[in-house]
Amino acid sequence: MRWAAFSGIAFVVGFLAGIALFGAGAGSRPAEIAAYYSSHGHRVRQIAGFYVLGVSVLFFLWFVAVLCRKLGAPFVLAAGSLTAALLLAADSAWAATAVTVQHEPGFVLDPNTHLLVEDAGFVLFVASMLAAMLFVTVTSVAIVRTQALARLAGILGFPIAASLAASWYYLPVFAFLAWIAALSLMLAFAGPSSD
Repeated sequence: MRWAAFSGIAFVVGFLAGIALFGAGAGSRPAEIAAYYSSHGHRVRQIAGFYVLGVSVLFFLWFVAVLCRKLGAPFVLAAGSLTAALLLAADSAWAATAVTVQHEPGFVLDPNTHLLVEDAGFVLFVASMLAAMLFVTVTSVAIVRTQALARLAGILGFPIAASLAASWYYLPVFAFLAWIAALSLMLAFAGPSSD
């Protein structure tokens, strides 16, 4: 089904919306953290970010399955699934403080514990982008090999995959998202698979 290919676009839009909802976070000083999480609005925004980002990851898995079928490359599905699992773990860690403060009456927030959990989420995010390096690489190899999609998309995937090693700085993530959006459109408007 042609519309299923738009799951990649849904992932990109949901990812960006989820990150926007999470925002810049609570800061790093104990007083900032306590003030941030004492606000019901901030907690609800982070919980909403958790759901929006989580649903976008489900769209990513759907996109990966469509891509795997088009390219006939099971490693695309394996690498994409690993990327999605790590991204969901990061999403969960980022929302953990907001969920706990919101749902546990009388909870006393320890800023150091919050920072540890938040940074664990960041490390999981970077790990998800390392898995995405593998996903982009195996997808690019499959595109170049099969030419089921524009060969240029496969060739451009190699520097994008390499750039994800620096996802610590976030900029390569936007190149990854643009590449996903481009592949999504190519899949939507490509001819039927040969299988």
